[in-house]
Amino acid sequence: MLVKIAKELSTPRRGLSPNYSEFHVILTFFILGECPMGRKALAERLALGEGTARTLIEKLQGMGLVRTSPTGCHLTKKGNEMLADFKKRVLYRPKIETGMITLGKANSAVLIRDSAKLIKSGMEQRDAAVSAGTMGASTIILDETGPRIPTITADENMRTRMRVLCEDVCMQAGDVLVIGTGETEGEAERAAWAAAYTILRKEGCNYAEN
Repeated sequence: MLVKIAKELSTPRRGLSPNYSEFHVILTFFILGECPMGRKALAERLALGEGTARTLIEKLQGMGLVRTSPTGCHLTKKGNEMLADFKKRVLYRPKIETGMITLGKANSAVLIRDSAKLIKSGMEQRDAAVSAGTMGASTIILDETGPRIPTITADENMRTRMRVLCEDVCMQAGDVLVIGTGETEGEAERAAWAAAYTILRKEGCNYAEN
């Protein structure tokens, strides 16, 4: 359901498209699931204008998923339940150590269960992250031969680091780990979700629908 809502809120019924993307909607759930946050702080973390963040919050309020109070914006019971259901299939690490796998100073990771079959070269995920104004993203697949990055020939040091990452996030065969990278934590966070959404939106991968 969360992926469906992200698509619904990002698809204009009439007029201009909103100034936020589907991944911003999902990231908002994870942010507000951590702790209440004011609109201004939320806008800064999402790298959106305050007006755009306010529009997004108002739409989520209208769906009964978010409420506001003097302490900031919160997920409602319904919103928390939706996020908890989503987390059964999707794990998020706002900060993760990647070693030589990525080039950015900051890295965030999204683990998507049982989605390796949806990955081709990993370029779609990288391009989505770049389009979101970030440095990019790397996509790791775990199969019977071990972890690998499509189209990349890894040396032993990189393979070792990938195995450590897989163990750290309890990755299972068939899972995908998307790592967003950037100069700042916020940039890495947006990179990870922009890349991950290219997988979540694909047919048969709307996890909350299962």
